[in-house]
Amino acid sequence: MMNIFSDASSLLVFLLFFIYPSMILLTLLADILKNKRLGVISTLLTGFIVLLLILFSLKNTEGYTISVFEYFSLRIDVVSITMMLLVSLVEIIYGCYTFKYQINSSTLFPSYTHVVLLGYLVILISSCTDWLTFIALWEAISFLAYYLILVSGKKYTITYTYFVPLHISGFLLLIAASLLYANGSLEFSTRIPMNSIIPYLLVFGLIAKPGIFPYHFWVQKIYDEINPIHAGLFSSIIDPIGLIGLYRLIYYENLPNPISTLVLVLSIISILISITWYWGCSRLSSVLAWSTIYNMAWIQVLLVISPINIINYLFPLYLLAHGLAKFSAFVSLAKIGEVPLNAVRLISSAPALLLGSSLLAIEGVPPFGLFFAKIGVLTDILNYNGLIAVILIFSWIVSSVFFFKLFSTVMFPSKNSKDMLSLQYSIDYLDYLNGFLLILVIISPLIINYLLGGGVFTW
Repeated sequence: MMNIFSDASSLLVFLLFFIYPSMILLTLLADILKNKRLGVISTLLTGFIVLLLILFSLKNTEGYTISVFEYFSLRIDVVSITMMLLVSLVEIIYGCYTFKYQINSSTLFPSYTHVVLLGYLVILISSCTDWLTFIALWEAISFLAYYLILVSGKKYTITYTYFVPLHISGFLLLIAASLLYANGSLEFSTRIPMNSIIPYLLVFGLIAKPGIFPYHFWVQKIYDEINPIHAGLFSSIIDPIGLIGLYRLIYYENLPNPISTLVLVLSIISILISITWYWGCSRLSSVLAWSTIYNMAWIQVLLVISPINIINYLFPLYLLAHGLAKFSAFVSLAKIGEVPLNAVRLISSAPALLLGSSLLAIEGVPPFGLFFAKIGVLTDILNYNGLIAVILIFSWIVSSVFFFKLFSTVMFPSKNSKDMLSLQYSIDYLDYLNGFLLILVIISPLIINYLLGGGVFTW
């Protein structure tokens, strides 16, 4: 035991592969016993354990490859630490939400175990160093997401809408991994033959599986049908997984121009589809679904255009700012309840302020951190291609007009509308936690600067 605590890497492995799984078993026990209080406590403790993992990672292990029982290895960097932070906050707030509010789902659904296990797999996938582990973990996460939709959704048909397309993309990744193994190694750092089909399989699988392109059709349906707190899990910690894989690929390889151009074109198409579809949405959950596609496409543009030193700052900043803002919006929606966009009326100004602020944070309005991430992307793209920069500026303007209109509806609803709904709302601890999330979105550039070692980053 002394040897474990004398070495930071061993201590990190001990926390990640002994203590964290122990908490998963505790949450499983709580679900089996249907003990809500024990489930909440174990979920909160797991969130704080993730914070401990972050502290140990920052202290001595960041940037180093850690062998895990000689079976596979982990590498802690700014991206994996950013995902740890997101997982920690999501688990803590999920636990706090379920302490007071009932989640409608099957009695057989292990609610607390599900979210804790999901967070655990997300941490592992953001830290792994080879494609086989990445793909295997992603399949496990996809199954958990599928089961989440199955028990939380209102229509069973939507599960097939999600399940089938994801496994088509997963099959492409599996073929790529098989070819990489035949080529000699599955490590991210191994040079991939760019004149082969492997990079095409990897890239298309990575951008299609999260629903960015061409699977737009399932995202809105899923977000509309499941509990908003579960949709928050999708948007904040599940949907970015493909982008993390794309980042790992680009970190070690310069993609051939045909692939970069393809990703760029598909990203622009996704952005234009999203800003068009906003105006046809009748539910807030639909808007949040399309904004996820919209922002993920922005990140794809960043990854294929910018040099790696720029990406190393803007990519985790975008992940953190968007993940926190989106989860904040879904927490508000879970409390308020889904209503038509033209019929929102909040009794108290506090929920309106929280929901309105989260909408501005998602759109990237200053002083929220996503503004600085988008400005960074635009600044870099101006040096690459003026036409693409103009398209992104145009999309941001159109999207901003829509979100400011939505913000006005939430904050200043018309008192003469016959369709208004009066919503009973009481301020509680969850609102304060939600406000804390929005503060973190504001200071997200400072957080990423700190994770990168301090100092002021200049583009």
